[in-house]
Amino acid sequence: MGSTTITGTVATSLGSATLATLRDRVEQVLQDTGNATWSTAELDEAIRHAIDEYAQVSPYKVIGTITLAADGREVSLSTLTNLIYVERVWWEYTSSDPEYPPYWREFEQWPGAILWINDGEEPATDDVVRVYYAARHTLNGLDSAAITTVPNEHISLIVTGAAANAARNYSLSLSGAVNVDGWTPRRYLEWATAKETEFQNALRRLARLDAVRHSGITPAVALDRWDT
Repeated sequence: MGSTTITGTVATSLGSATLATLRDRVEQVLQDTGNATWSTAELDEAIRHAIDEYAQVSPYKVIGTITLAADGREVSLSTLTNLIYVERVWWEYTSSDPEYPPYWREFEQWPGAILWINDGEEPATDDVVRVYYAARHTLNGLDSAAITTVPNEHISLIVTGAAANAARNYSLSLSGAVNVDGWTPRRYLEWATAKETEFQNALRRLARLDAVRHSGITPAVALDRWDT
């Protein structure tokens, strides 16, 4: 096991949105700027859920280093912030003079935030393991986060997903309420379903684009309308 230090971030730029600004946009989409229907706590939960869904498709990419406190192939990942999954492992790693080419290792990620290095000799005390991993996104002001990792170009997507979540939850709360027109929950649910479809379609497009990037192949621009 060992101690962990986050040494940098890659692939995803920081955004400028905050919880307050994003929440205001969700309220505008829901036409509830006075919070007559949705409380700020309900909207924050809807935003949190949308960000979590987004992170499963387009996670925040982070690099961390782990200095081993003892010999062994099991390495604790518990201090890698907001970890979703590990992408690559570089061991041995020397920060003052990084090896080239990198020593990429075969590994397994086990439940309980455990990394098993299944390659080379057994790692030794004070060895440094460099971990490239996908992390959940944060939003400045949400759950005590100080930075926003969702890029600005995807904030509108989060707003759509959060509005869909809020409307769906409200429709469910109305379904068993007394003195409520039976059409009211249905109208909210239909609107929520349309927004959710829009959100999920956008996530699928992001997933396809990410797959293309990882394949090393980028689509060419069409020369004219007849070019297929």
